[in-house]
Amino acid sequence: MESETRVLRAAGGFGRARRLLAAASWLPCVALGLALGSEPLLTTPPAHHCRPDPELLPPALRALRGPALLDASVPRLGPARAPSPCLLLRYPEPEPHARPNGTRPCTRGWHYALPAAGLLRSPVTQWNLVCEDGWKVPLEQMSHLLGWLLGCVFLGAGCDRFGRRAVFVASLVLATGLGASEALAASFPALLTLRLLHGGALAGFSLALYVARLELCDPPRRLVFSVGAGLFSVLGTLLLPGLALLAQDWRLLQGLSALATGLLLLFWGSPALFPESPCWLLATGQPARARKILGHFAEPGGVDPEDGSEEESSLLPELDMLGAQSPRPQYHSVLELRHTRVVWRNGLILGFSSLICGGIRAGFLRNLAPSEPTFYWPYFLTAGLEAAAAVLLLLTGDPWGRRPVLLLGTLVLGLASLLLLAGTQYLPGWTMLSLSVLGLLASHAVSALSSLFAAEVFPTVIRGAGLGLVLGAGFLGQAAAPLADVHGRGGFFLHHVVFASFAVLALLCVLLLPESRGRPLPASLRDADCLHVSRARRRPPPPSHRAGSRPEREG
Repeated sequence: MESETRVLRAAGGFGRARRLLAAASWLPCVALGLALGSEPLLTTPPAHHCRPDPELLPPALRALRGPALLDASVPRLGPARAPSPCLLLRYPEPEPHARPNGTRPCTRGWHYALPAAGLLRSPVTQWNLVCEDGWKVPLEQMSHLLGWLLGCVFLGAGCDRFGRRAVFVASLVLATGLGASEALAASFPALLTLRLLHGGALAGFSLALYVARLELCDPPRRLVFSVGAGLFSVLGTLLLPGLALLAQDWRLLQGLSALATGLLLLFWGSPALFPESPCWLLATGQPARARKILGHFAEPGGVDPEDGSEEESSLLPELDMLGAQSPRPQYHSVLELRHTRVVWRNGLILGFSSLICGGIRAGFLRNLAPSEPTFYWPYFLTAGLEAAAAVLLLLTGDPWGRRPVLLLGTLVLGLASLLLLAGTQYLPGWTMLSLSVLGLLASHAVSALSSLFAAEVFPTVIRGAGLGLVLGAGFLGQAAAPLADVHGRGGFFLHHVVFASFAVLALLCVLLLPESRGRPLPASLRDADCLHVSRARRRPPPPSHRAGSRPEREG
């Protein structure tokens, strides 16, 4: 790790070229925000009721039109006397002037209150995914989240085997093609399959971009550039409802999203805007490829690796030394974690935190709109809280450290969820709303910090696979909410109890994590295993060791 740090410093450090590349990596996050925000927009069910069927009415009522026909055909529910979304009135057939004596399912489809979430047509309205087929909506949501989970796991491992750039470009190609195919889907099963594959491609695109950006930055600026990327993702999420109002059709909206990823491929597919990560090349023993990229980094900053100061001119000897140590590329698998002492534990704790944040978020959102599902209020509130969480991390992550902020966020998350469970019947409405907003804010902060923390504690040789497992755990938690919705939201209370209990347990686990603030990124599994040694315990070696012999490493 020290040799690679010296190489990067000799190539100009975090100079102008690396700063521009890291800042340019923010723009693709807008397309990611569009993709992440599309799921609730496409699956929001509009208000609906059965279309009246005059043939089912008694002969004396078949001539009715307008509101009178609706009143005679559809039962009214609740104090508001709203039309039933899934039932028609049943009349006894022999009597011409009979009164209804029961209900029956819809026979002529549904009437939808449009536009819904800005769209005049969505997959829900096109294939009538309501009432008896309403279970297909959470199935589609689980399919898309499963795609993200599988993409994080498998394409994260691909980042460590084939490189960050290769996975990034391949994922962009797949995301563009699959996004365009979604817009042309002819049936719901086809859409279900395409959403699964599209989610996997987007996961690979997002993961490769995140890891490459982090490895470009020096320790003091990793948090700043990660937060900047998160804010650009929120910007894309906020722009999506406006695009929906302009498009008004979900197929056209998906086509615009595919066009955005295609434009990214046109520009960021170039090595000039997205080069291979020098950290990964050096860690896997490919100094020849790293030399070309580091030379490009050095030139814009005025550093000539062939002719410079003593520190700057050490670039080529350092690269030659690294090449002599590993003449052939050496790749590593995430399965090697089982041979480590603490790296597997750090990944398990951070994955557990990510799982909790993804799962418990649905409970807080449910409390924001308990009676009637809406779109704009929770959508924009969630996006705003995500931006606020990013700003809070920017203000506290470096001054306080990663572990204290993660501990504080987990504490707030657990307290908010427990108070909501205990006081559902006793707390006033404004208190429930405040606790839900606070819990959502904490969940976004803990989720973002868990991802950054994982990327900083996993070594370069398996950083893609390790971070992919942590992010995949978050998507697994998010998939628990639509799973509970499949059977009519009957398991929501148990779902909230389980994740609230997990949040309390996570408080104890976070204490076992090391502090990664200000430390260089570990390159090897051995380097990552040494992160648990605190700075206070790192004493300078005694004079006898400085003379020639090497001291034994602590931990």
